[in-house]
Amino acid sequence: MRETAINEAKALCQSHKSAFLSTFSNNQKGFPFSSIAQYVFLEDNHFYFFISDIAQHTKNLAKHPALSFMVLGDGAVEDVENARVTILGHAQKLPRADSESLIAQFVIKHEKAQQYAMLGDFHLWRIEVARVRYVGGFGRAFWLEKQEWY
Repeated sequence: MRETAINEAKALCQSHKSAFLSTFSNNQKGFPFSSIAQYVFLEDNHFYFFISDIAQHTKNLAKHPALSFMVLGDGAVEDVENARVTILGHAQKLPRADSESLIAQFVIKHEKAQQYAMLGDFHLWRIEVARVRYVGGFGRAFWLEKQEWY
């Protein structure tokens, strides 16, 4: 059953392109800050966000790398039966010079990101997963541990 949950959670993440991203707010101390960000989920089971240095969520991550983001299934947002994955983890900014091949993979999934790839203020951030919450419908909720994910 856990193996099925892991496979379903990974498939959901693979089939989507954006997530509801929550970071710790620098401007409003003690509050989370939510936004929407595009990602890729690659074969190494890491998530990568390609985000601008001037974006609020990026500024937040630069000071506090812990984050949470949710990938929502294809059902209606208000449908509690809709599958969803919440990732808890830590973000690490990758040097641009070392991440060109990963950026190319990002652009394959997000064609419009080609424009951003030409700008110097966009960088890839790799997410190190700490824990995963998968809800596959009523009565199908699992905490998945880091060692299960990788």
